[in-house]
Amino acid sequence: MEKLPRAVLLERLFVRFLGCEEGGFAMLFGLACPVLFGMTALAVDSASVYHQQSRMQSVADASALAVAKELHVYRDDLTELRAVGEARV
Repeated sequence: MEKLPRAVLLERLFVRFLGCEEGGFAMLFGLACPVLFGMTALAVDSASVYHQQSRMQSVADASALAVAKELHVYRDDLTELRAVGEARV
């Protein structure tokens, strides 16, 4: 028995799968769709959370740099320095 290439085996399996009229495909598809949609929604939500976290970190970094710049100028009044930091946020 000769060994067929993987692509040929997959093609034969796919053709046989499409020719099947037992209804198993519909049931499998019906059960798999909610899972796939749920995983897609989870991926989109996690990407959104990561993006928001990244934006918040950028704001915090910019605020820290602005306060450090003000501190470098050396202000004697720390309340003024705190006000500058809070204004940047």
